[in-house]
Amino acid sequence: MIPMLGITGYSGSGKTTLLEKLVPLLIERGVTVADLYYLSTQFDPKLTDLILVEGFKEEPIDKILLHRREMTKPLPEPDSQVLALATDYFVQTDKVQLNINDISSIADFIMQWYRQKCGQI
Repeated sequence: MIPMLGITGYSGSGKTTLLEKLVPLLIERGVTVADLYYLSTQFDPKLTDLILVEGFKEEPIDKILLHRREMTKPLPEPDSQVLALATDYFVQTDKVQLNINDISSIADFIMQWYRQKCGQI
């Protein structure tokens, strides 16, 4: 089974922008990534190491939840599938907290998660 990670958050939180920056970084690190938001009909799951999905907040998959200080909606309560919060402000939480503007650190977190999923610790 190919590991699948959701990038979730309200509209305007930066999901698409984050994915556009993350995918090349992950590819540079040796992971073949499929982004389901932009998935083409030529998708071949045998050639994919990791699937990133934008949205899917209700699905039972591991997720990174995005939120920005300037958003009018409050940070949603993270469910049990949320592994980390990526924000531009401090949040009191028991989840891993990532800086939404530090794409390299988010890529590092995803690589660590990916290696654990694949048994490559």
